[in-house]
Amino acid sequence: MADRVEPMLLLIADISGYTKYLVRNANELAHAQLMLTSLLEAVLRRARLPLRIAKIEGDAVFMYALAGDPAHWSRDRLVVRSRLAEFQRLFGERIQLLQAHHTCQCGACQNLSSLTIKFIVHFGQALQHRVGRYRELAGPDVILLHRLLKNSVPERSYVLATAAADRELELSQLAPLHALSESVDEFGEVALVWTPELPRTAEPAPTGLRGWLAAKIAMMWAMLRAGRRTFRELPVE
Repeated sequence: MADRVEPMLLLIADISGYTKYLVRNANELAHAQLMLTSLLEAVLRRARLPLRIAKIEGDAVFMYALAGDPAHWSRDRLVVRSRLAEFQRLFGERIQLLQAHHTCQCGACQNLSSLTIKFIVHFGQALQHRVGRYRELAGPDVILLHRLLKNSVPERSYVLATAAADRELELSQLAPLHALSESVDEFGEVALVWTPELPRTAEPAPTGLRGWLAAKIAMMWAMLRAGRRTFRELPVE
């Protein structure tokens, strides 16, 4: 793939409280990292197309969705919006699951509730380029996205979006949004909106070739599950 600048939705899912959690539980580092890995995996399991993983950045997942094809983007942007609420739900459920099923009394296992998740969303352009065998994203919009991890939102768990991202995702259709302005070095004043939580919405069904493939995969998976149930129900002689 040749290096090129493309319009895209940029997204970071960042675990808040990560550094303090690791420092306080340095003596149980193996357990602490195990918990953090499990929490990140709760997000990664839904980071599927149209979202793509750009990089795992310690306590964060950097994702993007290409927006160059208007026919696809009209649907894909709604999928991304739906995934934001899904990410929040999955993270909360994973916290509850880990707390319910881990009987370990170490600090790392007992202090999971100190961890929350935040999402920073921006719409702009980025250059996809190759560094060795890896593909990287670069450009001012990528820098701005990462700068916005430091902000003045008075909550620890939230979705924060630039005005450009809000226009694309139409977040105000889902929840009341708080307006915010941040002064960011080299970028000046950046208009933002944020909300503690987005309500869940159904993902629009894929269409065209994507829809056909999704339907085939769903049918094959249903047949596989039905076959497993039938096998388990066979009498043992």
